[in-house]
Amino acid sequence: MERTRCTSHLGEYAAALIGAPIAGYLHSAERMAEAHLEAFRLLRHDGVSVGPDLFGLAEAMGAELRFSDRDRPQVRRPAASELPQAAALPAPDPGRDGRLPLYLEALERLRDGLRGRVPVGSGISGPFTTACFLRGTEALMMDLEADPRGVHTLLDTATQGILAYMEACLERGFSCSMGDPMAACSLIGPDGFRAFVKPYLARIAAWVRERSGRGPSLHICGDVRPVLEDMAEAGVSGVKVDETVDLNGAKALVGHRLALSGNIPTLAVLLKGSPDTVRDAAMKALEAGRDNPQGFVLSAGCSVAMGTPIENLQALAQAARADRRGNP
Repeated sequence: MERTRCTSHLGEYAAALIGAPIAGYLHSAERMAEAHLEAFRLLRHDGVSVGPDLFGLAEAMGAELRFSDRDRPQVRRPAASELPQAAALPAPDPGRDGRLPLYLEALERLRDGLRGRVPVGSGISGPFTTACFLRGTEALMMDLEADPRGVHTLLDTATQGILAYMEACLERGFSCSMGDPMAACSLIGPDGFRAFVKPYLARIAAWVRERSGRGPSLHICGDVRPVLEDMAEAGVSGVKVDETVDLNGAKALVGHRLALSGNIPTLAVLLKGSPDTVRDAAMKALEAGRDNPQGFVLSAGCSVAMGTPIENLQALAQAARADRRGNP
């Protein structure tokens, strides 16, 4: 029987594996590819991903980022200070705007370097997170009450940007997942999710499914149990959950409709724990997830923290390789 697969979102963490400053890594397709090829050499994960993730799309649409040599970037200034201006922004050209061309080049370099050993894919910010970085998070939260129609226009703009990048990926033969952490229930609640997030996820998922035969995968931070069924109804094919979500509960609720991934704690276990701690957590996740009807991938519950010991990530990958009971 096929063993359980293992992969984790490394992102900028991979820069440290080749001794590259993060700012330099983020501005070089060659370094991005080199870093993730080295990560594959060390971890032998079952998939490799590189993409603009949370900030790259908003940057390509006009947001200004603050870069660091030691940590992930942050938004210095949103793309527009007024909601109508943000909502009127054009979709980016992935072959020209911001650093999007660098990610597309890095994907090509990774495919050449890996030679089909594992799938290569990308990731992009989800609609609500993109909207936050185009408008400014605090301002957008106030807009939800003051001008919900304007927020919907902005979310349509963000969705067009996401689809532009996804189309560029699909044209080159790469899948593209989404991360939408600002759509967390702790920030906008289940009702806000259904009103302002679900319709745009459904639009994106339908577009991807029409072109690839399968919906995209999705990660939203925190306790997503109140909206797991909404995610399934939106048409995504898989959901990565973090340690706040019980895998057995998620499996019972949506396992017949969604693949599940996760949910190893990124801080308490992967960053601060030992290889033995990681193996214990991995076994617990495997016991809960391996028989999920739509499949299970052992993974960090969220982005791997900077400074995580490589030995802990190796222990995670080894736990999956040793698990021969596999998926149904």
